[in-house]
Amino acid sequence: MLLRELGKAWFLIRGLPKSLVFNLRYFPLAQALRLPVLVACNVKLMQLGGKVTVASNRFGNVKLGFQGGDAFPADGSRGVWSLANPGHVSFGGNIHFGPGVRIHCDGVLDLGNNISCNAGTTLFCAKHIRIGGGTVMAWDVTIMDHDFHAVLQDGAIINPPADVVIEDRVWLGADVMVLKGAHLARGVVVGARSLVRGKHADEGCVMAGTPARVIRKGIAWRVTP
Repeated sequence: MLLRELGKAWFLIRGLPKSLVFNLRYFPLAQALRLPVLVACNVKLMQLGGKVTVASNRFGNVKLGFQGGDAFPADGSRGVWSLANPGHVSFGGNIHFGPGVRIHCDGVLDLGNNISCNAGTTLFCAKHIRIGGGTVMAWDVTIMDHDFHAVLQDGAIINPPADVVIEDRVWLGADVMVLKGAHLARGVVVGARSLVRGKHADEGCVMAGTPARVIRKGIAWRVTP
């Protein structure tokens, strides 16, 4: 146990130079020196454009690329931060992204409070993605509000970006993919390897499949210690 905790502390220390670069880029000096955002040493800072805001200046309020449970050690995979102008990332309080996090944004990415994401979370934001408070993501979850490339018909783009809204306390299982235009209501559980598209207004339900559909209603869920 002691060796494990020492390993975590050493990994955090190794990331301090990168964390300083990140915080000094996005926040005033007094705020930056409090290091509200901690960046793991194996997260590549590809683009430091746009704007970042945080709801709390507490040390380590946001963690990018740190250990996501015993099965996903922090040094297991590289992550990417790429925020381009005029993008804006808004962090709530107490947000954790596990190793291998990939955030590519030139739109508006709005993250609520108490969000926990395991290894391999990928967010592609060109327009607007909102993720509500209390949301939990298992490993290798992908959320995207665009298709990357334009599809044309008679010279007009027919696949423009579309907002993604994930309301409070949603649980996304392993390998879930959420596509542009998706809207998940509060309290939804999405089963592993499901593909979510379209608007789903049912609160407190379980969804699964490709595309995901409601398979059970009237549920609640909690994080097991």
